[in-house]
Amino acid sequence: SWPSASLPNLSFRSVHPRFGHLIYQGCKSIAVGIGGDGIIKGVRIISHAETPGLGSRITDEEFLRQFEGKRLEELRLAKEGGTIEAITGATISTQAVTTAVGDKAKELMELLTEGMP
Repeated sequence: SWPSASLPNLSFRSVHPRFGHLIYQGCKSIAVGIGGDGIIKGVRIISHAETPGLGSRITDEEFLRQFEGKRLEELRLAKEGGTIEAITGATISTQAVTTAVGDKAKELMELLTEGMP
């Protein structure tokens, strides 16, 4: 089921199932905001159980700001030709967040283009 939302800007909060096996410490909750133009407006990590000082840096504003202003096709790690710089020592966590943001952005764009179910 989809959360209630108002168009043209949507946000989505969910526990992303991929986090269970892509991030060392278990499931996480993430919020993604996207505009009607397909541009990501913001990303927040709602909850995590990452190692303090390493994976927990996924909550740092500097890291999360990398997603703002990006389109879905730009959401890849820099080493893979994308625009997101990995956190040193937390590459798996960085990849998991990037994948989750991309997946949620895609779902939200489908809502924007197809309408609410």
